[in-house]
Amino acid sequence: MSYEDRLKELNLYSLERRGARGNLEVFKILKWFNTVTAENYFSQVTENRTRGHRWKLKKGIFRTEGRRSFFTERVVNHWNRLPDRVVEAETIGSFKNRLDAVMNNTV
Repeated sequence: MSYEDRLKELNLYSLERRGARGNLEVFKILKWFNTVTAENYFSQVTENRTRGHRWKLKKGIFRTEGRRSFFTERVVNHWNRLPDRVVEAETIGSFKNRLDAVMNNTV
C-alpha cells in the first residue's frame, strides 16, 4: 500500500502538511495569543515594500547548519508564502480554517 493510500485510510495529513501547521504557532506568537514575546524569536521585515502580507518575517543568516534547523528559522519561508487572508485572521479557529483551505488547494 502506498504512502498516500495509507494516509487516506487513516485520515491523516502528509508529514509535509503537518509540518506546515507550524505556522499556527507563529500566528499565535505574532498575534499575541501566546505569553511569548514575538521580538525574542522573530524579526519582522520593517520595509513597507514587501510583497504579500504585512507580517513578513526576516530570515536569519548563520554560518552553521545547526541554527537553520531551529523552529524559528524553519517556519519563516512557509509563513512568508501565506496569503493575506490567512495571516490577517482574527482568531485561531479562523486561521486554522483558512490555512487548511489554502493547503487543500496547493498540496
